Amino acid sequence: MSVENKLKNLYNAGSEFTKNKQFQKALDCYNKILKTTPNDVKTLYKKCIALENLCKYDKAVQCYDVLLKIKPDYTDVLHSKGQVLAKLSQYDKAVECYDTILKINPEDTNALYTKGNALFEQSQYEKAIECYNKVLKIKPEDINALFNKGNALFELGQSDKALKCFDKPFKKNPPICSISPGYPVYCLKCNSTRVLIFYDPRFTPRLQNKWDELIYGKKILLENRWEKIKDENQWG
Repeated sequence: MSVENKLKNLYNAGSEFTKNKQFQKALDCYNKILKTTPNDVKTLYKKCIALENLCKYDKAVQCYDVLLKIKPDYTDVLHSKGQVLAKLSQYDKAVECYDTILKINPEDTNALYTKGNALFEQSQYEKAIECYNKVLKIKPEDINALFNKGNALFELGQSDKALKCFDKPFKKNPPICSISPGYPVYCLKCNSTRVLIFYDPRFTPRLQNKWDELIYGKKILLENRWEKIKDENQWG
């Protein structure tokens, strides 16, 4: 069998292992390929993802750095690196990744949104809101940006403005179901399919320990506003 075919078989095997969430076996395949073709961009990216899925975040960052030396403007890699840095609580460095993407494409909503999340983690709520506003200017119906903007406003003590963010999605589609891996927060007078707030802990793990404390005020405010919200939206 030719070297080319061996490398192709290893790559396909790695992809299959990844599909089956056997990330260590996938990583072994990609490492074997990179011994022969160390600058293979596709394989390097796959290796980075395998390392990330194995929670080897420091090594994943190193792998992304190698890849970015080969292809500095690879925005998908910059974004992935930013996400891993956020998992390591290196939010300043994550913001640098997102800023690099935004120099290439100022309207990259994914970069704007995740930059906002990283700024939120650093308690830079005003700057986070600026990012969410830019997302909403491009995608006015982006529920994640709306809700996270609302949460940032709550942190700033601007509860009335925050509630407008939470209310807005229900003007058109009242029965919104949460598909977020975060924690849904229900108004007690609301049925189980109408989620008024959700908070995604993927970018705010530090908040999980004080979750009950964080949402208590939001629950009370929403419960007090419930009748008004229901009337405004003509819910039965």
